[in-house]
Amino acid sequence: MERSQNFARGVASEMKKVHWPTRQEVITYTGVVLTAVVFVSALIFVVDEALSLALKQLIR
Repeated sequence: MERSQNFARGVASEMKKVHWPTRQEVITYTGVVLTAVVFVSALIFVVDEALSLALKQLIR
């Protein structure tokens, strides 16, 4: 039982040290992540289409 209490105290202590982002930081970081996801998705799509077209030309 004592180990559980020590663990709970340790968790509470560590949670006090956490830097919680502000609302504006969350909005900014979310925008950055969504922009990166859209960019990488578009890049993968373009590469996939280019390789697909190249393979179709080779098969002919």
